[in-house]
Parts: sequence; structure tokens; C-alpha cells
Amino acid sequence: MKLKDIFNEHNLQPKRGEYIKDAYDNIGVINKVKGRVAYVKFPDTNSSSFEPILVDDLKDGMTMLKGKKLYISENKVECPKCGGVGCSHCNDKGYHLTEGRPMPQDEPNEFWYIDFTKWLRKSGNMGELKKALSVSSTGKKFKALESIWYKWAYKNKPEAKKIVQTGGAKFGKALFHMLKKDKLSEAYQKDGHKYNTEEVGEYNAMTRNTTMDKAFVGKDGILGVNNVFISWSEIKRLQKKYRE
Repeated sequence: MKLKDIFNEHNLQPKRGEYIKDAYDNIGVINKVKGRVAYVKFPDTNSSSFEPILVDDLKDGMTMLKGKKLYISENKVECPKCGGVGCSHCNDKGYHLTEGRPMPQDEPNEFWYIDFTKWLRKSGNMGELKKALSVSSTGKKFKALESIWYKWAYKNKPEAKKIVQTGGAKFGKALFHMLKKDKLSEAYQKDGHKYNTEEVGEYNAMTRNTTMDKAFVGKDGILGVNNVFISWSEIKRLQKKYRE
């Protein structure tokens, strides 16, 4: 490689409309470049966002695509052994190459799914789940569930954002069946009863604070632990019992 080629590789100037190929051979289009970051739209990128790629992690693909330059994404992380200086652990490079962007998934990772359902229960997002499940169109229902998953992943597990985009919303369908198996998808119409989410709170006299949470409440009663239905008459009976 000539000296000028080595210099150019580390001083790349990618532009809007050019292409970047990741570690999985997915090709994205550069929307804009700000500073040393290129914002790229890959086929699996959410429709309302772009993927930030460090320009310093790119190398010239030495080819053209549709008349535009193609770059290769090399995600680099500093070597933990030498702090970027260079050692035997990193072959004197000072860095290691990562696997690049996470592999798009067509069904939920089981470990991530557990975190997702915990988030649903704790963050008051069951209302969004109810709305998604009430959609009559199956395809739109699955798409709505994918959107809820993306919202969770965006804030809590960025590597889980990668969803295979298909017309049939394969990921959303798999998520629906997992929720159904766990009975989360039946929480709002269990045993013929319908529920709304209501904000409830418990006052702590010691701290003088009220801890707020969400509860499933309907005209016939409420949902207790493990989605067990408790009627209003049963609640009144228990109140009378424990107040005496």
C-alpha cells in the first residue's frame, strides 16, 4: 500500500448519500456527517432514527456502489490490557475489533424478554400494551408490539433494538405468543372481565411521601397477584374482616 493510501484511510471524508457496509454485510446509506460521526440508515434501522458510526472506525471499501463510495465499518475498542498503547494481547495495535452492529433478531432473546416484561410491569407501560393488544388488525397489532419493544430497548438495552423488518412483523408475532404464554396479553380481559390502569399510591407517614404505582381496575373488581381476579364484594368482605 502506498503512503498516500495509508494517510487517506485515516482521513476519510464520507458524505451524505454514500454507503457503509457493516460486519454482517448489511449496507446502509449515510444521511449526514457531523464532526467525526456518520448517521446511517441500514435496512433494519428503525424508521424514525439513524445509526451513529464513528468515521475513525471506517476504512475505504475500494469500490463503488450505484456510483457512490462504499466504506467498511470496523468497530474498534481500546485494548484493556495496554490502554491503547499496543501489546501482545492486541498484536501491538492498541485496539480490538468488535463484531460490529448487533445481529438483527426475528424473535425476542429469552433473557432480554425477562427484562422487558419486568419493565412493562414496573414502568406503567401496561397501558401501551393494552392499546396494542386492542388493535383488531393482526399485522398492526404485531407492529405495535414491536414498537413497545423498541421503546424499551432504546432506553434500557440498545443492543436489543435490532429487529428484522418484515411485512408480517415476525418479531412482533413471536413476542405476542410469548406474552400470551405468560398471560400478560390476557391481563385486560381475563375471565371475561375488562380492566383499566389506575394510578394508586401508599402514603408513608415517616417520610411524608406517597409511593405511586399502577393497578388493573374494572367495574367488577381488580386483578391481584398472578392475575387473580378479586371482586369488589370480596374486597369489602376482606376489609370488614381485617378492620374488626
